[in-house]
Amino acid sequence: MRKLPALAVLLAVLVCMTATGCAESPDFYDIGLEVVGVMDEMVQSRDYLNLFLQNENALNLIDTEFNTGDYDKPVSVYRLVQTDPEKWLMAQLKDEERDILEALSPVLQEQIRIRVKGISLLTNQINARRGAETLSVSAALQALLDKPELETEEPEYYLFVFKKGVPVLVTFSWHHVGAMFCVLESAETESAESLQECMKAFGLEVIPVDIP
Repeated sequence: MRKLPALAVLLAVLVCMTATGCAESPDFYDIGLEVVGVMDEMVQSRDYLNLFLQNENALNLIDTEFNTGDYDKPVSVYRLVQTDPEKWLMAQLKDEERDILEALSPVLQEQIRIRVKGISLLTNQINARRGAETLSVSAALQALLDKPELETEEPEYYLFVFKKGVPVLVTFSWHHVGAMFCVLESAETESAESLQECMKAFGLEVIPVDIP
């Protein structure tokens, strides 16, 4: 049998992933739930939390908003994709800030662009809307697991939404999976349309994912 060209095989895989809008492999879903489970354990362990947060207000916030006991199964999962990071960046800048950016050396301009390419960094902006305490808590509560079976060349981002729990952004990358809380209002996650409306301001496209 004549072998297909490597490029044709690669394009076929990419078309399949694009058509379904997600990483269909059950492993991605299961690995996502595994790292979410670590987040759940974090918020339930006061001893663990005391290592990172000595502020009683922050600890109380975790107890009242994050420690919901509802991280076993998401009600929905969405793939998040940055449509045009460069366009989003320029839209956020004032005229004088654009002039400053354009006057920087190519090396420093690239450093700025790298910072806005990661959806994890945008999640900090989303969390900051809820105040400094929420931002501090979400920054402290992040999980990272070694997963040699993951061979994702470019990071892929999925938002796990729960009935009562705080949504969790799961990042799949080369040999690692990471997770952090993405503190959204319930009205922002009640449907794919409402989430898309929310994420539009951050230059993100929302793609619903079929879950078991």
